[in-house]
Amino acid sequence: MELTSQRRKACDLCFTKKIKCDMLKPHCSNCLLYKSESQNSVSSRESELEARLALIENQLKEVLEASASQPVKSQQPPVQQPVAGPFSPSQVFETPSPEPQWLSNIVAAAGQSPVLMSGWDTTTPSDWVAQPEPMVLPPLEDVLPLVNIYFTRFNIVMPLFHQGSFMTMLSDWYSHVIHRTRPAWAAINIVLAIAHRACITSEKDFATDGEKSAAYLRNAQTVVNELVTREEDLVGLQVLLGMSLLFLGTKNPKPASVLLGTTIRLAHRMGLHDQDRSNGLPEHEAVQRARIFWVAYYLDKDVSLNQKMPSFQVDADIDLPLPDLDPADNVSIMYSTDSTIKFNYFRSRTALSHIQGKIYDLLYSTRSKKASPEDRVQRREQLNHMLEQWRLQIPEQFQMANVASSMSPTNAVHMVNMYSTYMLCLVHAHGIYTFDMDETCWFKEMRQSMTACDANGTISESCKGKIPAGWENCVVQSRAFIQLFTDAPFTECGFWISASARFATVMMVLTQMFIEPMHPHLTLDRELTRKAVAVFDQMVPRTTDKEIRWLHEIVSALFRQAMAATQDTVEAFERQAREQAQAQAAADYFVALGNQMGNSQLADDFHFMSWS
Repeated sequence: MELTSQRRKACDLCFTKKIKCDMLKPHCSNCLLYKSESQNSVSSRESELEARLALIENQLKEVLEASASQPVKSQQPPVQQPVAGPFSPSQVFETPSPEPQWLSNIVAAAGQSPVLMSGWDTTTPSDWVAQPEPMVLPPLEDVLPLVNIYFTRFNIVMPLFHQGSFMTMLSDWYSHVIHRTRPAWAAINIVLAIAHRACITSEKDFATDGEKSAAYLRNAQTVVNELVTREEDLVGLQVLLGMSLLFLGTKNPKPASVLLGTTIRLAHRMGLHDQDRSNGLPEHEAVQRARIFWVAYYLDKDVSLNQKMPSFQVDADIDLPLPDLDPADNVSIMYSTDSTIKFNYFRSRTALSHIQGKIYDLLYSTRSKKASPEDRVQRREQLNHMLEQWRLQIPEQFQMANVASSMSPTNAVHMVNMYSTYMLCLVHAHGIYTFDMDETCWFKEMRQSMTACDANGTISESCKGKIPAGWENCVVQSRAFIQLFTDAPFTECGFWISASARFATVMMVLTQMFIEPMHPHLTLDRELTRKAVAVFDQMVPRTTDKEIRWLHEIVSALFRQAMAATQDTVEAFERQAREQAQAQAAADYFVALGNQMGNSQLADDFHFMSWS
């Protein structure tokens, strides 16, 4: 304590602002500059700890007294300790297995009992702005594996943190008490939360990962009030963006739009959108500033198009080049499984965000709705050309049809997220489908026609005449996307991020069954949509979101109708295939027999008759 007192001779103002104090009396130079009284109130650590302990004891006493005075309701039996013996599946969740003590401390510090991220309703501001709590982190040996997962599986394509700077901050946190600041604590919690969400685990591990991720996110939320005005470094922006990413991976992403608005304004105040503001900075810091801005940019455009709201960032105010195509640190570069082909995910995703902004501006903004029908047709053609050019710039090994066979499972999950955005851009650009309960789109008319389709399962010719331009391409891309997300590893956050794209593509493939019931991909489409609907049936009951449930009802009804309408066609295809296979087998047999007997004419005659 003596050494601490000797070091702590700076006045309160200089100590708070972390500036050098000349310790002049009666007022130092900085106090005169900021017109502040020069005070030096060194607080005792022992007294501070004693006061905090007394506060905790008083709160615990109040809780115990309140529990003792509250009458027990007769209809609610007391909770009993689990005993050995038979149990139902529901008891598995009521009596979870023992967990590490540090996780219990984190959950307790977060101010809530362990809950699943998927079951966490984030509909009110109180759910995403929490009260300050004591800073608790697990042991370093438990943190390092999660940090490694974050930087190798997530940050490599979403460069939110600079790995060297973050590892220095992490080391300082565990090595020096003086470096344990609340923003640093929040940043570490965000990385741990994303690491749990980035893990590709079996279904039985979803509950555990969701519980841990929710606890870490809740910790970071307690520091929001300090982060929204933090301009001395990038930590505030990084934590706010990390929180937005986590909210976008839940069943209710609405809080993300509020956080993104605050984040974009903070980025503007720090000048991240202006390249001149980064002149004179170290190269790695300037690069990181640009990367953080582009992360905020594409999240902003994503939310804007999905929620049909204006974006916070105007493209005319950006003076930054796109992310480097071949960065020196190899961040955002994906490789094929044989390491022969590489692909810059972050740059491609940023370019797609620019197209997202164009789609909103040209088709869904308030001014664009007043455009003439002819003008809107031209705009759709322009947007479709931009999307096709974007897709063709992606190497063949990274196209939707080849992702599952040419990429690692972790990268495949990221590609599902990127292509889900591409599919939404396609359907929005063509006006085929909107994530809108009012159904103010072409699909409303098509669904009504399918409901009244004839016994053969085909829709009316008048409705076929209203099929939008580019429908065939949308169906082809939808089929490839369904194949991609059914083959790629399943993650819960990935499902919620791409939910609207999954519903849209399944709707289009099912609709194609009515438009062209004899198309050659019918059997494949039936199998793909069956897999997709099975996932919907599993995930949708976990949410109370009206739009998701409404879409699920539509898709389920459309799926049942499509399966019934195409059953006879599939049976006819299968019967024809069996007959052809039997005829071919018989022909092959007689050809072989004729060759053995030296009578090729017999084999030729049978072959001709079987196919005539």
